[in-house]
Amino acid sequence: MILKDIEVGRLNTKEPHVVPFTDPMHLCDFFIRLLGKYDSGKANKIVITLIEPDLKELNSYPIERNRPVCPVNVIMFYRDFNFAHYDQSNSVTEKKNLLWNELFFCMLLCCKAFDWDENSIIRTYEKGLELKLINDYFFSKCKISPNRKYQCRVLCRFDLDSFQCFAVFYDAKGDELDRQLLLKESPSFGWYEAHNFSSVKWITSNQIALFDKYNNKWTANSPDLKSL
Repeated sequence: MILKDIEVGRLNTKEPHVVPFTDPMHLCDFFIRLLGKYDSGKANKIVITLIEPDLKELNSYPIERNRPVCPVNVIMFYRDFNFAHYDQSNSVTEKKNLLWNELFFCMLLCCKAFDWDENSIIRTYEKGLELKLINDYFFSKCKISPNRKYQCRVLCRFDLDSFQCFAVFYDAKGDELDRQLLLKESPSFGWYEAHNFSSVKWITSNQIALFDKYNNKWTANSPDLKSL
């Protein structure tokens, strides 16, 4: 199977059950995209539960750390994480690096447990650091305006605290002229379903629109109309 998804949960002494941990979502998405088509054997998803080091039991059962298991197409395991240090940090850069390193170590555990290709994981980790953990990607190819004056494509930016889309405008030569915010929302575990984009179209000679599968749309005006 090809690895398609990594999900992270959080378990601490204040909660009796695993709760969603949205902070790592942008980096899980980033890792999967940088990794590309990766043979993950019998699993296509990894579920990591990060827990406080002093938590020993869950529902009266002892918690076994760092032991990935794969019951049915999904790899699951628990791993200690210093939430006290993470939560107290006011640095977004530090938080992203802590999560990226943790994700890397978790992937290495899977490599050892299931005999996966470790070199691809290392290259992906290093590539992410080279890109400064900025999860930017283009949803669409360049769309030429009806008057042939502009080109535009949609840039998505998935970060620690937000998911944003920008309309990026270029002139006929391909030089960037302007970028405008189309949408900005807080990440959630349903963001893929909420923003299942379908297309990007020029709806007039001066306005472009991003559509989702529910026909919702977000629009931006070309640089000449914006300046009026």
